[in-house]
Amino acid sequence: MNHHDLEHLHPPFPELGEEVEIRLETAAREGLLLFERDGELHTKPMEPWGGGLRARVPVHASPFRYVFCLPEGFWGSHGLEKTLPRYDRFFHLLAKPLPPEWALGTVFYQIFPDRFRQGRPELAPKNGAWRYGGRPIRKKAWNEPPGEDGAREFYGGDLWGVLEALPYLEALGVEALYLTPIFQSPPEAPPSTTGTRSASPSRTPTRSGGETPTAGPPSPGTRPSGTRTSSASSAAWCASRRPTPC
Repeated sequence: MNHHDLEHLHPPFPELGEEVEIRLETAAREGLLLFERDGELHTKPMEPWGGGLRARVPVHASPFRYVFCLPEGFWGSHGLEKTLPRYDRFFHLLAKPLPPEWALGTVFYQIFPDRFRQGRPELAPKNGAWRYGGRPIRKKAWNEPPGEDGAREFYGGDLWGVLEALPYLEALGVEALYLTPIFQSPPEAPPSTTGTRSASPSRTPTRSGGETPTAGPPSPGTRPSGTRTSSASSAAWCASRRPTPC
């Protein structure tokens, strides 16, 4: 989880451009708030409050990424680190408008169906079934390594395979799936789509006779596709821990 405790954000869900107060419970009496803006790090001196340190900054982007720089190191979403963490280990603050409530904190798993699992081999596209970039596509055997044709190579993974792997994904703690691409698309541009109400025929068949996909464990065919801090004194010890000054 990359989100700071909402009790220490005021307001907890700011509008884009609104100023937010960020608090940190700590015994330290000086510190800096480091935040990313336009690919560069900026600093904001923090001041003491009853339980630790605080700083106020405008939320210029969503997500707004920040980390605390303290005398003992950097405090981010993965705890205390002695060196400046990567941006993905910063805290992330989302500004309004927010994603749906169910999506906040949800564990997503991205799947490229063609390379994930083959549930119905008969749905796999045939060699030359359509052309991409002016050349015919190539059907690949499931365990065949990728070749030079790249985007023209298709393995035949489908939505049936995804359904069969659901128990396995649930056991991993997955709560939502992000599938790409599955919709019908122009022959010359498979990543594009002609609509979002029907899947590509090579991904799933039309149900007939009340057929219901079976669910079970994935087979080997599954592809894991006390005083206010001065900015000068804070920057001195903070910069000594960072590869470049803010």
